[in-house]
Amino acid sequence: MFALSGKGRLRAFALFLLLFAPLLMSPAVADAQSTTAVTLSSSNDCSLSSQLVTLTAVVAAVSPATGTPTGTVTFSDGANTLGTVALSDGQAVFSTMGFSLGLHVITAVYGGDGNFGSATSGILIQSVATAGSPWAWGLDSNGQLGNDTTADSSVPVPVGSLASIVSIAGGGYHSLAVKNDGTLWSCGYNGAGELGNNSTADSSVPVQVSSLAGVVAASAGDYDSLALLSDGTVWAWGDNSEAELGSNSFADSSLPIQVEDSTGTSYLTGVTAIASGGYHNLALESDGTVWAWGLNEYGQLGNNNTTISGAPVQVEDSTGTTYLTGITAVAAGYYHSLAVRSDGTVWAWGYNPDGELGNNTTTDSSLPVQVVGPTGTSYLTGVVAVAAGYDYSLALKGDGTVWAWGGNEDGQLGNNSTTSSSVPVQVEDPTGSSYLTAVAAIAAGYYHCLALESDGTVWSWGYNEDGELGDYAAGYDSGLPVPVSDSTGTTYLTGAVAIAAGGYQSIAISAVVPSVTVTSSQNPSNPGQSTTFTATVSAVAPAAGTPTGTVTFLDGSTALGTQTLSNGAAVFSISTLSGGNHTITVLYSGDSSFAPAVSAALTQAVIAWTPLSAVPAPDGTTHLLWADNTGRAHLRILAAGGSVSSSTTFGPFAGWQALALSVAPDSSNHIVWQYTDGTVSVWKIDEAGDMSSLAYTLYGPYAGWNPVGISTATDSSDHLLWKYTNNAISDWRISSTGSLSYYIYGPYAGWSPVGIAAANDLSDHVLWKSINNTMSAWRINTSSGAFTYQLDGPYAGWTPVSIGVDASDANHILWNDVDGTMSIWDLGSAGALSYYLYGPYASWSAAAVNIGPVDGDAYVLWTYPGGTLSVWNISSPGVFTYNIQSPPAS
Repeated sequence: MFALSGKGRLRAFALFLLLFAPLLMSPAVADAQSTTAVTLSSSNDCSLSSQLVTLTAVVAAVSPATGTPTGTVTFSDGANTLGTVALSDGQAVFSTMGFSLGLHVITAVYGGDGNFGSATSGILIQSVATAGSPWAWGLDSNGQLGNDTTADSSVPVPVGSLASIVSIAGGGYHSLAVKNDGTLWSCGYNGAGELGNNSTADSSVPVQVSSLAGVVAASAGDYDSLALLSDGTVWAWGDNSEAELGSNSFADSSLPIQVEDSTGTSYLTGVTAIASGGYHNLALESDGTVWAWGLNEYGQLGNNNTTISGAPVQVEDSTGTTYLTGITAVAAGYYHSLAVRSDGTVWAWGYNPDGELGNNTTTDSSLPVQVVGPTGTSYLTGVVAVAAGYDYSLALKGDGTVWAWGGNEDGQLGNNSTTSSSVPVQVEDPTGSSYLTAVAAIAAGYYHCLALESDGTVWSWGYNEDGELGDYAAGYDSGLPVPVSDSTGTTYLTGAVAIAAGGYQSIAISAVVPSVTVTSSQNPSNPGQSTTFTATVSAVAPAAGTPTGTVTFLDGSTALGTQTLSNGAAVFSISTLSGGNHTITVLYSGDSSFAPAVSAALTQAVIAWTPLSAVPAPDGTTHLLWADNTGRAHLRILAAGGSVSSSTTFGPFAGWQALALSVAPDSSNHIVWQYTDGTVSVWKIDEAGDMSSLAYTLYGPYAGWNPVGISTATDSSDHLLWKYTNNAISDWRISSTGSLSYYIYGPYAGWSPVGIAAANDLSDHVLWKSINNTMSAWRINTSSGAFTYQLDGPYAGWTPVSIGVDASDANHILWNDVDGTMSIWDLGSAGALSYYLYGPYASWSAAAVNIGPVDGDAYVLWTYPGGTLSVWNISSPGVFTYNIQSPPAS
């Protein structure tokens, strides 16, 4: 409906150019900044304390604005700033392993740029679990599944009686698990002492690795094991035939020994991550450098030679003249190595006959080469994690997609083929028609892969001869991801928070996530009324038991209070919620048996009456309108003496909101309502508000358009002002018989419409304000659409808020100052200006002005917190009376 003929549009635009060109050229008026929306996501909503979590903020223009915002995004954990990241193509990514146990309220704030204004995301609840239970599936020839058998399993089985596990790793034929007390446990093959328990006997149940405490992470090679301690040191045990223990010798060890430094006279320190390959190992230090030791036949140590090294050597850069720096993650395949840089690029070195280095060749490299993009003409970017199998590689991007390259004889690239690729291909989804998304972590075995989604589900693909895909279909490889089943084989594994892959086995940590619900004692409630919220935390079958710990009640991102659970429940009462809708959530802290969790949001409505209009009528009465947030409106009529003569409440009407009131020459009420989809209803109802007299017309919905105000003229026509999202306006005239005509003007950068008043000559007087508080008062001829205008300002601290027109067609403009002072301007038809100041009045705000059709007095609506209003009758300059009215009783 909002469309002008080409001639009409040209006329309106020509008028705009003619009248506003001087203003547009003035440096005093700046363009308005466009609006943005910030969305925030986590790579793993429920993570472990030792696990990498990647937060991604996407900043996008809100239509009709276009373009890509630039600038920075600041990530915060409650009141603590996590970091500030520059946007790249509208996206900012922040990764950390520093989250403590419990629940974290994460927000992202976009700072804006020259074209876009600042914006804040909604909250994201990051749950960090205390620990979980390990499950394993696949080959069990040496007891590597840890379930006291040597029988393979194509569904997950519990790893012994282990619990409170925070980190896992899979080796060639053995498995490792770190408990939250810093101890390390192992099971499986032990011929070279890789279980670290001072023996060489296999074990099908977990045994504790000797002499280690403070373990935070583990890694396992073909026949050796590594542990990273909280002090940044690295310890190794097991096979040492290729010097992979970093002890500057070739002697195996069935007990942990400390990895030496490059000099062989001290020890490696400051390590933040470790990775084990077939016969070589990697360590990432806190300064972003990478160190490697062990077998180097194919250049997998990355130091520009192929000489074995029993002590760590520093990985060089691609030129061989300095060292690789800025690294945030590492992975080791059987004979190749991978690293992720802080800029999201991936670097690879070592063996490359199947293209596992991802540089569009099959040539080995003893120096890092950059992994290319899928076309082979650019580079892979946006990567946050990598994993490496026997002859292939995986990369996880910050957007939750997975990419693979290298050997593919068993479908390990996940692209529904068995063709190897020396450039990355995107891992597809189970249908083969789209791609895997929302992935939080990846893992690579010899020839099979795992992916953990942020919702706790696990997907697998590739080799499956021994059941390592966990889909209850051993013997059938899959070139597409399949869901890992639960232990019964009848449904799927849920609640996973970490994954690992060994040679032919798979492991996952599953946290027991309870159900958290919140209820309200009174919804909606009234301002000042005590409302009690009850949180219930319970186990979800098959888990059992009663969660303990604490729950925190949130109103949006604001903590209301924390309570201790008693028999799985806690209550919190509050009487200070302000009027409006409140988003209440409950954060459960977790305990030794249950992971942290968050409830679904509860919308708590606190009835809030908002004064909308105070309009004088021809019969000497004053008509007041309030609306609340439940879809109700309240009409109150004040007699000439100021007493209440009648009052009526309408609704509630779900999804509708009353916006404005005008009064017709017969003193009937014309009320504008808007629905959630943008539909508008114009009511006509008699003075007393008798619903039997109601007549209404529906308009819309019109995407992007919203009504600003209504004014009823002396001929009973309704003049309705609309605003578009880009600051265009539409001026409607609805005759008493319902026929509609309209004009569209704009958009005008930096200007927004404020209000409308219909004059006795039926022209429309529209008030505009600029972002620098300049005012423009338009007079629109409703027959021709032509307009004249008057500019005034800018006036620092003052804002024009309303317009009224008297019987002589003169404008009366209402201004508010930042200190609560109000000014009434009288603009004669010739533009002469006089004004009066009133105030300041603490907590009061002048909202609207109307001119009495009979007495010509200025009727000013003032609003007070809580819904109270005051109507001023300014009969002559400096002389006024007032009437204070309380909001409707709820």
